[in-house]
Amino acid sequence: MRAIYEQMRKNAAADDITPELYLYAALEEHRLYEHMQAAAEEMLRRQPGDEAAAALLEWARERSRQSKRPPAR
Repeated sequence: MRAIYEQMRKNAAADDITPELYLYAALEEHRLYEHMQAAAEEMLRRQPGDEAAAALLEWARERSRQSKRPPAR
């Protein structure tokens, strides 16, 4: 997944967030929420103010917080 992302990023315009969207989705399949946060942060760096990217970042942050909580008894 990282190699595909790197290839996509190399061929994408500087403000194109398609590679990060790919990476975000691939990471979600593995529930790697902290890494998803980094991908969403990169989306926002490339497209500041993008509401969809901000929503993806918040969703990943919330999932990351939830995954760190001890299970309910």
